[in-house]
Amino acid sequence: MKILIASPVKQTEEIFDLFFRSLQRLTIPKGVEVDKVFYFHNSPELVEYCKRNKHDSYYVLNNDVKYTIDNTTHIWKSENINAVIYMKNELIKLAQKGYDYIFFVDSDLILEKDTLERLLEANKDIISQTFWTKWTPEAIPLPNSWDYDSYNFEEYSKYLGNGIIKVGMTGACTLIKTDVFKEKNIDFSPINNLRICGEDRTFCIRTAVYGYELFTDLRKPAFHIYRPNQIDEAKEFFNKTNN
Repeated sequence: MKILIASPVKQTEEIFDLFFRSLQRLTIPKGVEVDKVFYFHNSPELVEYCKRNKHDSYYVLNNDVKYTIDNTTHIWKSENINAVIYMKNELIKLAQKGYDYIFFVDSDLILEKDTLERLLEANKDIISQTFWTKWTPEAIPLPNSWDYDSYNFEEYSKYLGNGIIKVGMTGACTLIKTDVFKEKNIDFSPINNLRICGEDRTFCIRTAVYGYELFTDLRKPAFHIYRPNQIDEAKEFFNKTNN
């Protein structure tokens, strides 16, 4: 079995280093071969990081699109989303060349060691690893999965459990069987007659149309470094889960 871990990346080097090291420490089941590929967006310093760490599997997208992150939130514009869509769709094409799964992981996540192992054991066509985010500093934490529409919950309490549950939408840390992409038009492209914003949303809608079910694993949530001022907390999480 072959798995491609794939990430479109626009990130600071300090956060990328934690992310990269969390991928390096993943436990790989016997008989499974894993490759990692990054698609860097306007990130020459991360290209140099990979060269220093002898990781040569990456692609580069350079343009004049700016992406803004501060200690309150992220500012997404249509050109940012379009860049991510392009990179993810290109990574799908790469995964279809001999891989059984693609594991999309956002570059501001820190995964527990057994994340990939657990997701594989679930044997689902599409399954994500849950993580929690305060979208603004004063908000309650919310998961990267939800039940319907743009970001709505029918039964929020089910996300507070400790197993694998069926969801309506998910993204950002998702293991997908590459057989899914053999269906016509399943990718991250926009759907022209829907105003729902976000490439993971349109992917989930496309898969639902073809009858695929989506799941998330609530056990051992990943850590989401959503704000630069969370870096110390992220390092603590990495060290605590490194045994």
